[in-house]
Amino acid sequence: MITLYVNDLPVHVNKNSNLQQVLALSIQSLNLQLDNIAAVHNQHLVPKSQWAISVCNENDQIEIFSAVAGG
Repeated sequence: MITLYVNDLPVHVNKNSNLQQVLALSIQSLNLQLDNIAAVHNQHLVPKSQWAISVCNENDQIEIFSAVAGG
């Protein structure tokens, strides 16, 4: 197991987890859906097409942002 920080909160995941797996686990507690979020991994915006191949490491920082509609 390794520890990551998602929106500054510690999250424990299996070693070699990818960003998509971490996001899927994390959004449950945030009441969000994968289709409606953007992710920043270690201060780099990661396109959704790259989530499955972005491997997470010990102490990585992940920020989850949700789209907000309004006008």
